[in-house]
Amino acid sequence: MMSNGVIRRVLEQRLSEWAVNQQIMVAWEGVRFTPTPGRDYCRAWLMPAPTIAPGIDLLRKNSVGYLQVAVMCADSGVGVSMIDNLVASLCAGYLIGTKIQIDAGYLCITKIPEVGRVYIDENYLRVDVFIYYFFTEKG
Repeated sequence: MMSNGVIRRVLEQRLSEWAVNQQIMVAWEGVRFTPTPGRDYCRAWLMPAPTIAPGIDLLRKNSVGYLQVAVMCADSGVGVSMIDNLVASLCAGYLIGTKIQIDAGYLCITKIPEVGRVYIDENYLRVDVFIYYFFTEKG
């Protein structure tokens, strides 16, 4: 069975590559982070669901869940176009059907990332993005 730690590492590595390309910081789950005023950043959480056994092969387990990413854009008074662009580029890296081979199986993106509404969170515009995954062992 694939551990949540391995799944987290793979999804966070992909998120880290995106963040470097966008020149924004990431607040990782369980790591102390203080945002720099006026700079965009994002926060990430892995939300695993209970492991499931698909059918009669009870030894082979599947892992499902989602990665929640809060995109935080400094409210510069120019509207939502900047955060819309960041969210679109984030979603493009997690297209439905994307397969990532890890260890003895595949991590698959199972649906189009869900994008929440824009709202104000302190001095930032915030949009939550939910990236759904499914891990299955090769078999």
